Amino acid sequence: MPFVRVPEGELYYHRVGGGPPLVLVNDWPFSHRYWEPLAERLARSYDVIAFDPRGFGRSRSFAGAAAYDVEAHAEDVHELITALGLGEAHVVAHALGAIPAALCLQLHPQDVRTLTLLNPTLGPTSSPRVEKYVTSAQLLLLLRQLAAVPLVRSLLFRRYALGRLPKAYQRILAEDLLHVDARAAWELVHSATEDTTLRRFCAALFGYARPILLVACRQDGWASVETARWLFERIHAGRLVTMASPAHFPMLEAPKTLCDVLVTFYKEIGA
Repeated sequence: MPFVRVPEGELYYHRVGGGPPLVLVNDWPFSHRYWEPLAERLARSYDVIAFDPRGFGRSRSFAGAAAYDVEAHAEDVHELITALGLGEAHVVAHALGAIPAALCLQLHPQDVRTLTLLNPTLGPTSSPRVEKYVTSAQLLLLLRQLAAVPLVRSLLFRRYALGRLPKAYQRILAEDLLHVDARAAWELVHSATEDTTLRRFCAALFGYARPILLVACRQDGWASVETARWLFERIHAGRLVTMASPAHFPMLEAPKTLCDVLVTFYKEIGA
């Protein structure tokens, strides 16, 4: 199986297609597998790399004292791009994955050709939405063992707006949640929602002249269209697309439409 060695462990990655490189950065606490429907479509024109972050999926060999904060995740994106010799890559990040992706742009701007944020969850610091997000994340981690029980899983997924997904992907997400390293998941959430991190996230988006695509879904219970609009009003260059029907997982609920949005954006900016 393909792995990239990073400080403290190894990242599993999945690579398909050919063309300009495109790196997919996950929301927590999921593995790369939920990108498959979108990756298959993008692979017709792009070299698509999805990976399991440290503490998630098939990534392995991380010591007990390994760091799982958001900066370690940002450095892992850089290490992956460097190890695979991708040069400048299109980076597409989902929900909380937007924060390590943006920090990678801040720390290693040579890695990022464009940045796409799907359903960015967090924006302004010290907002009630941040506190609500942290509380929901804590509850999900506490209840993760219940994902093994089909009936309870159905109720749990309905609570977190996952019940509309195809059953096959509900099972994949349940497996990811069930087997996630709880410390890794919590350290990522905790560090990503600190005021200093959110200020750095915003500074990275507003301070670098990279084309940025923001995609917001009206049915998403985790991320708001207003957050995407707030970010869009402050970036140098880019585009905001609002999707009416998908919820938190447009790559599963509307992969063809999302693929078209991405390809159109890259064509418009000449990438």
